[in-house]
Amino acid sequence: MRRLATAAFSFSAAVLLAQYLPAGAWVYWCAAALAALSLAGLFLKAPLRARILLLLPAVAAGLLWTAAYRRLAVSPGESLYGTESAVQAVVTGNPVATDYGARVEVRVSTGGGRPVKTLLYIYGQAPALQPGNTIAFTARFKPADTISGRETRSFYASGIYLL
Repeated sequence: MRRLATAAFSFSAAVLLAQYLPAGAWVYWCAAALAALSLAGLFLKAPLRARILLLLPAVAAGLLWTAAYRRLAVSPGESLYGTESAVQAVVTGNPVATDYGARVEVRVSTGGGRPVKTLLYIYGQAPALQPGNTIAFTARFKPADTISGRETRSFYASGIYLL
């Protein structure tokens, strides 16, 4: 049981570290170096060998997991940051009334990439929308990690990457 806990802790620590460091190619190089160093653990004596073979591959896997998630889930929406674009989207949630209109969760098609989960704010009277509807609209897109100049992770925790 301690072995599994050690590997899980190492994986989790790498994921946490990768969240607070800038994204880039360093993640792949670091993961490759850790994997190569773990092979050196094969030539060490028993107690140290087990620790090396548990810790280093788990850290490498955590870094690779985070990099892959960023590339598959977050990166497709980055092309829309700060732009005003005409897009198509599929409604994934029910509209919720706000002080200025409504908001609704949608999956925006990014043109070839994976659809990006987006929180769409509609000012004025909101149309009757239901999950599964396909809509076309023009919107100004912002990353969901900053609201009113302050950094937040609450939308990212829900899988929403665009506003």
